[in-house]
Amino acid sequence: MPSCRLRSPPFRVVLVDDVHLFPSAALDRLRAVADVSPTRFVMTVPDGVKIPGSVHDALIDGSWTRVALGALADSDADALAEAVGLRSAAGEGNPGLIVATTDRLIDVVERRLPDEASRDVLVAICATGALTWSEIDRLGATSTVDHLVVADLVDVDVVGVRPTSEAVAASVLSDEIARRRVLVDLVAVADTSARRARWALAAGAATTAADHSAAAAELLAQGDPDGAEVHAALAFSSDPGPSTAIGWLPPLLMGSARSAAIAPKVRRIVASLSESGVIRDLPAEAFLATLAFMKDGDADRAVRELASAPEHELVVVARCLLGTYTGTPNTAEPLRIAENGSGHFTRQSAWAAWFLAASLTESPDLDAVLDRVDCGSGEIVPALFAAMRARGAILRRDWASAHAHLDSSAEQTSPSDLRMRALLHMYRSEIAWYSSDAAQAIPSARRAADLLQRSGHLSDQRVALQWLALALASAGRFTDARTALDEAAGLPRAAVIGDHLAVLAEAATAAATSTAEYLRLVADARAIASSHGVFAETVVGGLVRHVRPRAVDSLTARELEIGRLVARRLTSREIADRLNLSRRTVENHTANACRKLGINSRRDLPNEL
Repeated sequence: MPSCRLRSPPFRVVLVDDVHLFPSAALDRLRAVADVSPTRFVMTVPDGVKIPGSVHDALIDGSWTRVALGALADSDADALAEAVGLRSAAGEGNPGLIVATTDRLIDVVERRLPDEASRDVLVAICATGALTWSEIDRLGATSTVDHLVVADLVDVDVVGVRPTSEAVAASVLSDEIARRRVLVDLVAVADTSARRARWALAAGAATTAADHSAAAAELLAQGDPDGAEVHAALAFSSDPGPSTAIGWLPPLLMGSARSAAIAPKVRRIVASLSESGVIRDLPAEAFLATLAFMKDGDADRAVRELASAPEHELVVVARCLLGTYTGTPNTAEPLRIAENGSGHFTRQSAWAAWFLAASLTESPDLDAVLDRVDCGSGEIVPALFAAMRARGAILRRDWASAHAHLDSSAEQTSPSDLRMRALLHMYRSEIAWYSSDAAQAIPSARRAADLLQRSGHLSDQRVALQWLALALASAGRFTDARTALDEAAGLPRAAVIGDHLAVLAEAATAAATSTAEYLRLVADARAIASSHGVFAETVVGGLVRHVRPRAVDSLTARELEIGRLVARRLTSREIADRLNLSRRTVENHTANACRKLGINSRRDLPNEL
């Protein structure tokens, strides 16, 4: 559909019919579309149908619109009844029509099938979702499709044939034996290796490693890392070697499995790559330690893995990464390895570890370091490099550049890379929040937390929930903020880099009732951030723009007057000349105003004073 300008910028509008029937995977793909470009979804559901929780979660993040279209007119209801084989819908009403349709649809479909061969072809179409014309030709089913079209059981276009509705598909797929038998026959006529592998897996039939590798790549591109991992594992089992090992690793790391399930597979992959000479002496312990921490939040197990690891630059990188998450960020060592280390994978990992530390400490060298990188060399994954540039722009308050870099990163991010997609949502949320739009920051913050929950990255999920709580509290949604904090508190506490955000969320809540409590909590947040090596002054200054604490009311008339002029970026000399005061008097009033508001810098005085 063409873009519709609901508000700037333009949004793609997608209409989703019968969304209550959508499986969660289909919803995930739709929401992945929204990660790439501005999108709004309009859904339809029958009156009285309960919306599933998965859809409800999508609705509350603001990217969905529910429109009450009303009941069907009697004439439309009669037409629908006739289409599904009912004599009339009169007196039944729409709910009755829906029930009657459900009860009788299987019989209706069966009556419209001229013979058993037609039923097998319809099962084949429904079991796969769609067949191409070349696949139909190989089945010798072209004339049968014509009968199915006349019976209004399938739709056709230039690409191929698909069932007319989910209801038709459900009615013929209830026979599991028939479905598997038909899928076995379809394996021989599939157009692509990926389709052949998916059908073989569903039928319990064998196929080649190449077919499974193709299916894994296709599912990974579609945003299904868990499905891709199944095929990648089968490809490796069928033909263990460097190509299948490398193909297995991305879906394994991007999927939702816990580290205990991943660990033995990672050991097999690393061993295969070492034996083949693709990598030399790459320590599996570095992978396993990172997985134990990121996936399970198990710092003790991560430390044990690294303690048993041989000396290797990748082990140093893993220690630095865990150190940043646990409160001792180190930018120097990862940067040294990133720029001068041996091994492409080790250098890529070092860049990621350096960036996390540089971002949390708000390193003034972030942009300068990135300027030295040849972004075409592959030393940094392109999507991550664009995200790094976006982070630098956020720290400079250059929102236009930040959005441009985030768009570039989103275009280069695999739909299956849920953790990377979550990072982009976090940055979009930060931009909105620092732009004094807390309400707009909430949907992206919630989306980030949801994506990390799906990917099973518990350490990052905890931090995302703490940020979500701050966004909610800043918008005055104190009960929802408490819920997010409670959810974060229920996760492993290994990652501490968001703990100051949780305290600032408490401060935002307290600001509505107690200036003293607000200032105490802000001081606590500063102390916590300092103990964890995190630079917190930017977020503390940003909080004042949202909460307008009662401390504002405690400012004297002169402090408020001078504070407003400072917020307009007038210098102390300019203010002194305008108000006929001494420069020292202006600076004293400015310092008093900052102290009462709990901020350390005059540049953080909010425009809304």
